[in-house]
Amino acid sequence: MSGIDKIILQNFKAFPAEETISIEGRHLLVYGENGSGKSSIYWALYTLLQAKDKGVDKTKKYFERANEENLLNIFTPGDESHIKISFVDEKDVFYKLDVNGITIEGQSLKTDDILTGLNNNSDFISHRLLFAFYHFRNSHEIDLWTVFERDVLPFIKTDRGTGEKTLSQSYKEIIDSKPFRLLRDGKIENIKPKAFFTRAIKKFNEDLLWWINEINQEVNQFFESHFQKDNEEKIIIELKFEEPNYLSFGGIKQKRKIGTREYIHQSREIKDLIDPVIGLSLKAVKLDNTIIPITRPQSYLNEAKLTAIALSVRFSLLSDNIRVPYDGKVLVLDDLLVSLDMSNRDKVLDIILNEFARVDKYKVYIFTHDRAFFEMAKSRITYAPGQNEKDWKFHEVYASKNAQFQRKPKIYDSKDHIAKASYHLHSTHDYPAAANYLRKATEDILSKLLPSKVLKNDNGSDKEKLDSQLQSAIVFIKRFNIDPAFLERLKEFVSTLLNPLSHKSDNYESAYREEIEKIIDIVEKIRSTLSALNFVEIIPRLAEVRLQLTKNVNTIDNYRLRLKDDFYVCRSITGVAVSKCQLERELICYEVIDGAKQADVPYTVPAASNQCDDLKIFYDGVCNRSHIAIMPNYLDFYLRSQGEVQLSTLIV
Repeated sequence: MSGIDKIILQNFKAFPAEETISIEGRHLLVYGENGSGKSSIYWALYTLLQAKDKGVDKTKKYFERANEENLLNIFTPGDESHIKISFVDEKDVFYKLDVNGITIEGQSLKTDDILTGLNNNSDFISHRLLFAFYHFRNSHEIDLWTVFERDVLPFIKTDRGTGEKTLSQSYKEIIDSKPFRLLRDGKIENIKPKAFFTRAIKKFNEDLLWWINEINQEVNQFFESHFQKDNEEKIIIELKFEEPNYLSFGGIKQKRKIGTREYIHQSREIKDLIDPVIGLSLKAVKLDNTIIPITRPQSYLNEAKLTAIALSVRFSLLSDNIRVPYDGKVLVLDDLLVSLDMSNRDKVLDIILNEFARVDKYKVYIFTHDRAFFEMAKSRITYAPGQNEKDWKFHEVYASKNAQFQRKPKIYDSKDHIAKASYHLHSTHDYPAAANYLRKATEDILSKLLPSKVLKNDNGSDKEKLDSQLQSAIVFIKRFNIDPAFLERLKEFVSTLLNPLSHKSDNYESAYREEIEKIIDIVEKIRSTLSALNFVEIIPRLAEVRLQLTKNVNTIDNYRLRLKDDFYVCRSITGVAVSKCQLERELICYEVIDGAKQADVPYTVPAASNQCDDLKIFYDGVCNRSHIAIMPNYLDFYLRSQGEVQLSTLIV
């Protein structure tokens, strides 16, 4: 499998139209402002992988507009919505989640259940985990049950990690089978729990206790290795899960006020499922080795230290002793380090890159809305020893607004000039910088996707002005009968791309910003259109070709012609097209009679004639004058003088 190749979203959360996120089996670093659609990618992958465990009955609600829990884009009128992923070793096979559940598009040669394996061995961690870990009042003891319920149970299995279900599924089944009965008067009557219900609770507690013990065996070593400083008191971390704090079914606790005093007592009549309590026990080891319990960690320790403890607990679940190797498994981190200062982010980034982003560990996907952290991470990956930039994909996500204020995410390669233009437009509001990067983007696109000769002057020098580059591109595109409107549209905005924005009135800047929004769309259109076209030079300018036509059974007419333009072929998904190619007016005619070549006859085509405007026009004209039937494959009758090769064989 060796990693995810693409993630495709359509009408899902922030994405209205189909959008492809290219990963190519690498690690992924994504920057996007809040509201840009960045986290929609995180949740799309999470939703798809979790769907195998949940089943279609529990996932179809995400794709049904009438369901309040749907994840459809609110601005998209249709309900057609899906999430797809493909893998690098089967790029044409897509695993799709929609209202009908999981389906496979294409023919996979794999015999194992890829999505189940990937889900069982991957992990998702978001910023809310850290916040929930220590967001408690001083008067309350820390209870991590809600953290485990939301961010841990979906990623750990029953039967000490070998079961078919996650603990989240097991807990949900217990909730769904609570022993209540609705009476005719609308009241709820408790009934005696059945044996299977009691066994399920017992089994859940045993599984959860095993996992917590596993964490406790790993967490202190992890914390000490990565976060403990030599000059600080040592911290001992332990998760507490013991009776009477197990998951149970019994009388709920009620408040009763007698006089001015309030009492809490356990009901004998009203019973319900009582969630477990997972405590966090911390102890400080002083320099003299005395051990002092930390009864209220949220008050005793600063946020950075509490975050380090939370990360140590969570990362302990990624230990080699707990998670077995699995090809292509992912570790997805969404704004995980947002609450840390830069020095601690640097430390945690080291852990992520050196401990987890390895061939034998995980494909790591990092999502962040913090530009400074994004640049720091990208720089670390690019320049730090032991890191390889080629192992990573860097993307930036920006949300543009249309006239109805609807937001549409756009995903760029981070090195791309359009990405930099979008950053300055949306984040820094430096419009001249945005325009400058769009000019660079246009020049870069034209130079990379068009033949180099197109952007050169007759003397071989480069065309330096953007306007003349665009004009040359338009002329070239027209030679293939391709509508050049997508290029001509940009010519209207050339002055904007060169405008230094020296007059900074509010109205002027507002209009300038709107123009840049339009230019981004136009430049993207130019790139997507030209990327779909492959131009190949077949014969260079001033080279000679020969038109050979059979006049009768004894005579073959020949015309030696010199090209005035380079002759190109353009290949695309719609087929193959050849460029119009002008000819020199001076040419040589001769006949071959009964196999014997006759004398050369020089000839000059009259200036008023269009005979030399194109190879097709020249062929048609000769056929008409010689009363020869015109055939559709006119290039069959042209030969390149060098090598005597039919032109039609060169364009296949």
